[in-house]
Amino acid sequence: MQYADDTTLVVADIESAKKALKIIEDFAVFSGLNINQSKTNALWLGSKRKCKIKPADINLPSVPIRVLGILLSHDTDLMMSSNFEKCLKDVKVMLNIWRKRNLSLLGKIQIVKTFAISKFVFCGSVLPVPMFVIKELEQVIKDFVWNGKKRYIKKATLLGSYEQGGLAMIDIPCFFSALKIKWISRFLEDKESLWSKIFKYFFKKFGGELVLYCNMSKRSCQKMGQCPVFNRDILSEYFDFRLLDQRHCDNCDKFIWNNERVTVDGKVIFVEELFNAGLWYISDLYDSEGKLIAFGIWNSRGVGKKKFYMKWCSVVSAVTKALKTKCLRYRNFKKPLRLLC
Repeated sequence: MQYADDTTLVVADIESAKKALKIIEDFAVFSGLNINQSKTNALWLGSKRKCKIKPADINLPSVPIRVLGILLSHDTDLMMSSNFEKCLKDVKVMLNIWRKRNLSLLGKIQIVKTFAISKFVFCGSVLPVPMFVIKELEQVIKDFVWNGKKRYIKKATLLGSYEQGGLAMIDIPCFFSALKIKWISRFLEDKESLWSKIFKYFFKKFGGELVLYCNMSKRSCQKMGQCPVFNRDILSEYFDFRLLDQRHCDNCDKFIWNNERVTVDGKVIFVEELFNAGLWYISDLYDSEGKLIAFGIWNSRGVGKKKFYMKWCSVVSAVTKALKTKCLRYRNFKKPLRLLC
């Protein structure tokens, strides 16, 4: 990513970094625009995050580095506090200025929605939001709205819509959840963008886009080992929100893959070869009489016996008797509802 005064490079190794810098040096010959070496920093990622070698003699700072307005660090706690504490500080200063004005209750709520909450949109969209940030922000807003006194209106009334007789105040936890859920909508609207391809790459071992139609919870999302925290955070909020729609719950519970009620060693499962062979729903394991379909049938559909027999056994064992009975009772289920975001 390259802007007028800011360049961010993501490269595979030191050799790639040298080649990228050589291109920039060649560009400088014609444009006169050179890299300021003293302001250039590097950060090792992934398995090499503890490496101390300076790539192309570029600084490896001990403090978080700023990329597109976000401070990045290997220390997760330091990264969270560095980003969100600045936002909290800015909000406190801004609200203290507005506190001097004799604003009405509706006026204060409008100030919070317009100037305070907006400061958290960017950080809240791309970083996990610590609980201490949510609680402190709620307290800061409460002190501003009620002048440090005890509130005399129920919280439910304060958060309710005008049509319900409320004051349309923003629910802070829901606000941060909505920022994460919005990424699902962006993904479905533009699946060919670069970030969407990265999104799909990390979810490939869970069935790719199929994971959005499955029955998962926050707990099962956090156990998705190799997925980045960002992706797990998005899915956690998405599945938590989807619990509000009973239609999705009724259909997703019948999927066998990524189903929190069908787990092996406490984790949801997905076997691509069995999925491609037609095993989608729990009821697909059984014939019309409710008897288990022999593995030989799946083998005839292209599922290798030596490699996948034990996995098939694990899947069969993971389905409880109660869940089997429920799914066979409603074998003529509806197809999954289209995702609406």
